[in-house]
Amino acid sequence: MPTTKEIMLMRPADELGPILVSRSRAADLRQKLEAELEVDGAATIDFTGAVTMSPSFADELIAKLPQDAREHVELVNLSEDLRALVDYVTAGRPVTH
Repeated sequence: MPTTKEIMLMRPADELGPILVSRSRAADLRQKLEAELEVDGAATIDFTGAVTMSPSFADELIAKLPQDAREHVELVNLSEDLRALVDYVTAGRPVTH
């Protein structure tokens, strides 16, 4: 019987609280995310509980991911404001592979 891989589910607010700040904390999460993507090929970041996020946190966690990796990361439960921030920081990053 074939087994199905579990997709990594990351919930930053569970670990860091409702205010997501600190480039270094986001870098730690991104490293975990990149390692998981190498193994499983896909991941989900669930922003449930996140009230706000600094631009530097969003840049470090999401925008610094290579474009081909970003395509395999689903972002869920983002408020309109957080979605706008993510769109802003990713638009400002050059496409990398």
